[in-house]
Amino acid sequence: YQRRVHGDQSGAGAFTTLAEAVAAAEDGDRIVVAAGLYHESIVVNRCITIQAQEEGTVRVENASESNVIVIRSACRLVGLNLHQRSRNFFCIRIIASDESTVVERCDIVSDHFSCIQIDSGCNPLIQHNRIHDSKQCGILIKKNGRGRIEHNDIYSNALSNIYVDANANPLVISNKIHNSTQHGVWVKQFGLGVFEGNTIFNNAMSNIKVEESSAPIIKSNFT
Repeated sequence: YQRRVHGDQSGAGAFTTLAEAVAAAEDGDRIVVAAGLYHESIVVNRCITIQAQEEGTVRVENASESNVIVIRSACRLVGLNLHQRSRNFFCIRIIASDESTVVERCDIVSDHFSCIQIDSGCNPLIQHNRIHDSKQCGILIKKNGRGRIEHNDIYSNALSNIYVDANANPLVISNKIHNSTQHGVWVKQFGLGVFEGNTIFNNAMSNIKVEESSAPIIKSNFT
């Protein structure tokens, strides 16, 4: 079932907020969002798709001191511009512990915490996004988290563009990872992961930092 969101109330029978559409959605629904600026904080508890009607024309900023989007059930986010403007929160926090969550063709920015946090046990597909200008990390993979991170442009994040915590094990392939004020990729103690075919450059402190006792596989990257 397809549900439509028109923030300016111009769509007959459509929802005027994303939150209303998400609350009404059922598993398998697709929410199509019309162009506009939406001040909202969303928690996704259904297996749904949230998609811009036209990529690059939908901007979602958090409405309060909260994350922009928390994903608790597998979902797809497609073609959205997402901006976290408050302190102490993430732009996207992924809690859904399965392999079906997809974030693709989005522009993701955070004024404070990381653009994307992947929690323990989660294995989302993050592909063809721009992930940038966080005051912390572009993508933070927490302890025992995973993630398939492919064909993204990840840049200008302050602490590191990709941060891999202890026992986290992401697959990071064919990304551009550049212009962090610290590290391009930072693998903490006991961190894992596969990093292959990435272009990693112009990161101020190091392109790849691997701490003692970590064991990532790093091959065929361009630095």
